[in-house]
Amino acid sequence: MEIKKLPKLNIDDITFVREKTNNKKKIHYSILINEKQKISFTISNVNVPFGFEEFGKKRILNIEISKDKHSDVDKLISYLEDNIEKVISNKTISTEFIEDVAGKKYYKNIKSSKYGKIIRTYVLHDPEIYAMIGCNKMPMSSIDLKKTICNINMEINGIWINNTDYGLLLYVREIQILSSY
Repeated sequence: MEIKKLPKLNIDDITFVREKTNNKKKIHYSILINEKQKISFTISNVNVPFGFEEFGKKRILNIEISKDKHSDVDKLISYLEDNIEKVISNKTISTEFIEDVAGKKYYKNIKSSKYGKIIRTYVLHDPEIYAMIGCNKMPMSSIDLKKTICNINMEINGIWINNTDYGLLLYVREIQILSSY
């Protein structure tokens, strides 16, 4: 199993909670399971081909997963992405959320790649980056990430919404570098 600590997920248990932001152009909804738990998990042995990338004012980390080894990750994120429309059409969702995404295009986080699939994640704060040397944690920097194999702890934080699109917000929380290539 390549995902560790994955909660059981039923689309009917997902709720969206609108967060207050200072930016009127951007809207954020937290995704919670049973109105209290965020979806977080660790993906083992993934490829980080490019390291951190700057995109506007955001830092992005593209994670490449294998079709064979990481099918559970693909299934989880695809399950959420494929069922967002179902959740939106669910009558228990607030009309405010439905209005916020009306007429906007859903932006998928998973895209096909040469070796499997790429998951686009965001880096909000500086995640802990380290390598294990024996039993000791050796701090590493974001410069060390390019062309590495890693274990990555991430969180499905919520849904971002701008003027034209919306999508899942996947945050990187911790990165363990296993090797480089």
